[in-house]
Amino acid sequence: MTKDTPRDPTNATGTAPGGTRDHTATPAVPVFGQTVDNETRCVHYHTTKDIVAIKFPCCGRYYPCHHCHEEDATHPARQWPATQWNEKAILCGACQTELTITEYRTSTRCPNCHAPFNERCANHAHHYFGQPPDSLPAGGAEVLVRDPVTVVRD
Repeated sequence: MTKDTPRDPTNATGTAPGGTRDHTATPAVPVFGQTVDNETRCVHYHTTKDIVAIKFPCCGRYYPCHHCHEEDATHPARQWPATQWNEKAILCGACQTELTITEYRTSTRCPNCHAPFNERCANHAHHYFGQPPDSLPAGGAEVLVRDPVTVVRD
């Protein structure tokens, strides 16, 4: 993949014969940057759990990581403000499901295909997401946030 060329979205099944995941299948949503496979892994982050891409609010493009955006885009990255965490801005590379930021930050795996997310991504959350809201969600329920330093409790 060239750094400014998204993967071709013409075959988005992601499933090989026999129902196993095909890491070479073409995704439905274009992902920019230096990807190394079709599950959104890149040259910077490529463990088996590195399967999400983040849509950057500054350009509306999905990138596997902040390094890919920095190397590819001609503008500075912007963070998603907490007031927009209901936006679908996270792409599961395993099944191509788009998640809201809140869904992603409160999950350890994809709610659709159950593929695990890399828990260490929380160490880089400040590159993508603004400060979490100070208020509790409706009902005052506990929300576990993937950012290890941010846990909101009742």
